[in-house]
Parts: sequence; C-alpha cells; structure tokens
Amino acid sequence: LQELNTTVEVQVETGELTPDLIKQHQTVVMLDTFTPSRGLHEAKLIEVNNLCRSQTPAISFITADTVGVFGRCFCDFGDRFVVSDVDGEQPFTAIVASISPEKNDKGEEKLVVQCVDEERIEFCDGDHVRFDEVEGLEIGRA
Repeated sequence: LQELNTTVEVQVETGELTPDLIKQHQTVVMLDTFTPSRGLHEAKLIEVNNLCRSQTPAISFITADTVGVFGRCFCDFGDRFVVSDVDGEQPFTAIVASISPEKNDKGEEKLVVQCVDEERIEFCDGDHVRFDEVEGLEIGRA
C-alpha cells in the first residue's frame, strides 16, 4: 500500500484490533478476513465499521477478501463522501472545432460547442465539462 502514495504513512497492525487502536487512524483497512477454517467474521467487520463511522470525523473503512476466483471489496468513507460518477465510464475526450455564442429563445446568451468529429455527446444533469487550451474566446464582452 505504501507504494501507491509515498506521502502517506502506512502502519501494519497484527495485534488485537481494539477501539483505542482504531481511533488512532484516519483509515482502517482489513484484508484477508476470510479463511476456510474460521469462516467470514462479518460481525467483526460490521462492529469495526460502525466504530469507524461513529467517530468525528468518520474514519474511512475498507475491507477486501479473495477466495479462489471470487473476491469482494467494501469501502465506507462516511456520510460526506459523494460519488458523482453515474456509469463508471472513463471521461470522454474530444477535440473542439469551435465554440460560438448564440442567443436562446429568451434572448440569453449560450455557447454552442462543435467537435471535430461532429459526434453528438450526451450529458447528464450534474456533468462537469472542462476545456483545456482555449484561445481567442471572448464571451459577454462588448
């Protein structure tokens, strides 16, 4: 885990998982909680997750297991964590041919974006659009 982000301190705790130990951390990751001999300790996972959620601010909780070809992962980053990705798809990238101002039926100015490949791009409510390397566009200026 440390290799994923070298600026984050990662500690491996192999002793008893106590509430005091959990409260010392910002994220708790529990791995390999299933073994054929002892089964899955779901009650312990729920107990630890509930303790993490009860803290202010909430402690992030992640658990992951693999058994043969099957696996599972559960993440709880608290009530304030919002995922706005509706479909899991990679962001769409297109080359913009032109951006031109037009007036709508109410006389309000809007922008019409024309892409090079002229393919229609579908957006959902709340989607964000970022334009990079825009040159020469002046909107709302006399």
